[in-house]
Amino acid sequence: MIFEVKKRDAFGRMGEISFRDRKLETPAFIPVVHPFEKVPKYIAKNFEAIITNAYILYSNVEEREKAEKKGIHRYMGFDGVIFTDSGSYQIFENKAEKIDNLKIIMFENRIGVDAGAFVDIPTDFSESYDKASEDLKKTFEHGREALNVSTVPILGTVQGGKFRELRNCSARYVARMGFEICAVGGLVHMMERYMFKDMFSLLYDVKDALPLSKPIHLFGCGHPMVLSLAVFLGFDTFDSASYEIYANNGRYITERGTRRIEEMKELPCECEICSNYSVNELKDKELLAQHNLFVIGKKMREIKEAISSGCLSELVERDSTSHPKLIDALRFIYRKKRLNYLVPVYKKSFIYVSDISLKRSDIHLFFERLYRRYSPKRRILILKKASKPYIGGETINLLKRFGEVHLSFLDFPFGIVPFELTSIYPVAQSVFPDIFSGYERRYMRKRVVRYLERFEEFYDEIYTLNFEMPGIERVEIECFSKKKGDPLKEMLISIADYQFGVGAGEVLFDRELRYIKGKYGRIRQVFDKNERVASLNAHSGFLSLSIYGANLLYKRFNGRYTVYVDPSVSEEIADGKNLFAKHVLSADKIIRVKDEVLIADDERLLANGKAKLSAKEMLEMMKGVAVNVREGVSDENK
Repeated sequence: MIFEVKKRDAFGRMGEISFRDRKLETPAFIPVVHPFEKVPKYIAKNFEAIITNAYILYSNVEEREKAEKKGIHRYMGFDGVIFTDSGSYQIFENKAEKIDNLKIIMFENRIGVDAGAFVDIPTDFSESYDKASEDLKKTFEHGREALNVSTVPILGTVQGGKFRELRNCSARYVARMGFEICAVGGLVHMMERYMFKDMFSLLYDVKDALPLSKPIHLFGCGHPMVLSLAVFLGFDTFDSASYEIYANNGRYITERGTRRIEEMKELPCECEICSNYSVNELKDKELLAQHNLFVIGKKMREIKEAISSGCLSELVERDSTSHPKLIDALRFIYRKKRLNYLVPVYKKSFIYVSDISLKRSDIHLFFERLYRRYSPKRRILILKKASKPYIGGETINLLKRFGEVHLSFLDFPFGIVPFELTSIYPVAQSVFPDIFSGYERRYMRKRVVRYLERFEEFYDEIYTLNFEMPGIERVEIECFSKKKGDPLKEMLISIADYQFGVGAGEVLFDRELRYIKGKYGRIRQVFDKNERVASLNAHSGFLSLSIYGANLLYKRFNGRYTVYVDPSVSEEIADGKNLFAKHVLSADKIIRVKDEVLIADDERLLANGKAKLSAKEMLEMMKGVAVNVREGVSDENK
């Protein structure tokens, strides 16, 4: 079995799990289907995978023999991916006293499941630490036994009850033992009781401990209002019988909760069922189950599209308003920083949803790089109220004539944005409201004060240009003495420092430069005489290096933003072929998805390109592209 990550947004990812002769696109919801029932047509048509119960099937001798003779796919009448559960939930619900782990594993092997499960031992949240610890020891024993005999991929399930220490211990065990699919179980009661903050607090730590190279399954997660947050945190597959359980109780699933069908007068959904049947007819359990599953499937499609288009954060923030406890969970995740290395450096846009959007890692990364990597080059700070686009030809001409004036823009939520960084993500690509709440105004003031404190030593004078600000004099730029400046070079140097680290701008652009500009006067390409150094990405505002520019950095930056490869593929990379993760030997740990990176072996620079994986993922993944190569050194010589 092989897992490949293909796209990423926030901590969430789209990928593909390749089994022996079947594939499953992730993230994926996997409906629970009873083993004695034919897979309904609406499931076979709309879902790539199902999960059924190996314990229930094994317990019926007649049906067991049929499944062993036909194989699970023919027996279930389903040609997609089939997972099996081991009966752990039956133990949890006291519906099975003892299940023989080895017999279940061998049975899963014989019927040819695509992914099976060993008998993990869930612990009720009312139980003590000692009981949870005892259950976890049994889970570990069963896991080792499964790995020794199984011929099919096995889900390594994290247990440990409500105890964080045990959950983390279990996650480290699963990671160390090498299960092909990681899983987390025993959290259904937390979901049912809306304990979302506690649940996602446990899941955050578990996710941090599990390998990035393996898909992660979340047992029992089957409500649309929770799914987007679970994917956002980096979980890949989910199973539940919720669609049927809710239908049996007369409950109608919506994206924002559930409602009792007997209390409804209108159907707010436009699925095939709701479009063709009345409220009264939906009291039929089978019809209601079909509607419920449609809503879950629709949410998964929406999540995939959000990852693909780079707006997963926006979707999660909107979905979190479905329940106050979900907002608590999202705030908790945003406060944590340990997984931020997984978030892409930029995306198409930053759309503000509410004040919780201010906690996104995109904003955190901007301020982190601004305060650590940027330094003003001019001594007179003049603040201007912003309107996008920040800078046009007239402003550039002013900055050329008044070389000591550092024009910077006052804009929410960034506080003060220096003119050199007005084109980069997320500054230029963001959309915010014009009317602010009290909290948003306080946030803005905090950011302005922080900028002035951080860069106080760089400025001799501070003024405002087109507005009044207490304690700061308002001026016109023309009142200052003229001194020639080069704002375009200053912008390039500052962007390079922001993108690669302090000193990169000087290495790349402290020379006589020639520019090719677009139709609106913006720099598109930068040349050192006849050698192209870099291009400016029109969407992100970041630099895309040429191999000439990459060489300049490589000679001076000693491994920064560099990926080192197996020498056996050196020539292929030098010829411009993409770099695959399995050939990566080491990578600068600060590399994030979409970072501009250098590729080298132990002797020379080979190529440059854009990272498709973070540094840690490059080292862990066994399949997939690590870097999309833009140009190899051999290309330069052609």
